[in-house]
Amino acid sequence: MVFAWTFAQGTGRRFFTAPTKNVLVFSARLLRCIAMKPPPNLRRLASGICLGVSLLMLVPGLTFLSHRLSGTALALYWLVCFLLTGLAAIIALVDIMLLRRALREQQRNLIKTTFDEVGPDLSNRENIRAEE
Repeated sequence: MVFAWTFAQGTGRRFFTAPTKNVLVFSARLLRCIAMKPPPNLRRLASGICLGVSLLMLVPGLTFLSHRLSGTALALYWLVCFLLTGLAAIIALVDIMLLRRALREQQRNLIKTTFDEVGPDLSNRENIRAEE
């Protein structure tokens, strides 16, 4: 994404803006990727990588980097660590949602095939009872 510094009209001050078009395009692409239902192994690998990187950032951030970083750099460091952890949690929630959906579909198919197999047998039983 491209961020830009722009000048406020007449004041000569600069302020930081993020183009909303790029954010919307990124969000649409992310939702499209979730809707495509990537394989569970890929989702779990991505979640594990995010957690691993955030854990690898956590240890140095609490030990030797806390004394070397200050101000904005320290805030950005912890923001990236927090975002990676949040991304891992979001991926895990999406994984759970898709897993529950797949289990629901399998259960419906199992019930349907079971009733399709048992249905003719039940109609034969009713015919036998009617004859008696």
